[in-house]
Amino acid sequence: MCVVKPRLINMADGREMRLQLIALIEYDFSAQDASRTLSIPRSTAQGWALRFRNHGEVGRSPGSGCPRISTRVQDEVLNKAVSADSFRFVRQLQVASVFPGCSRKVLNRLRIDYN
Repeated sequence: MCVVKPRLINMADGREMRLQLIALIEYDFSAQDASRTLSIPRSTAQGWALRFRNHGEVGRSPGSGCPRISTRVQDEVLNKAVSADSFRFVRQLQVASVFPGCSRKVLNRLRIDYN
């Protein structure tokens, strides 16, 4: 029995790895054999092969698709409102900065450090 050791791959290597996998599959390797050859998990290889067959692409899947609700400028205005008076309630900060999101989003944005 052959034990496949999972490899950590970065983004640049990931695309190359996908292309190699697709080349092996087009050369009549099964996804399982190709995964063994490239030392990647079988389920990953099957997923990449399936995406290539269905969509004709080897790129990563897109993100959630949810548009960002605020811009960096709006986030900076929110941070300035906090700097002016850090003892305000979240709702007061939201109104003062004309932030487009809900109270939870205000709290999340205040946790982000852009530096």
